[in-house]
Amino acid sequence: MESKLHMNASKSADPSVIIEEMRPQSNQTSTAKRGGLTRALRIVATILIVGAGAVFLFQGWSQFDSAMRILSFLGFAALLGVTGVLCAFKLKEDKGARTALILSCGLVPVIASQIGALIYSLGHSPPLG
Repeated sequence: MESKLHMNASKSADPSVIIEEMRPQSNQTSTAKRGGLTRALRIVATILIVGAGAVFLFQGWSQFDSAMRILSFLGFAALLGVTGVLCAFKLKEDKGARTALILSCGLVPVIASQIGALIYSLGHSPPLG
């Protein structure tokens, strides 16, 4: 051990490199289990996002008014963002966190266009004709 430490010390004068090399390697089985769960969660989240967008665009939602539909879609985007933050800090899983946060940020222009369409429809009456 000392000879290895002495060889590493002669190669690099940075003590952080020496400390990093002396640390034990992490357990790969727990990472593999967590990786399978997060991969499944990413697939489910992708299906839910595509499904929610399709439902919002193509289904009537006659029981809700326009403002309620926009607020529900905004709530979904916020829930997706919170899920990304929790995935990053609680599960320590960066891919799922990045995916959720990027998708949440990607929904911002969609929500803005929905609000713009609502404002436009409130200010303009349909043509007579």
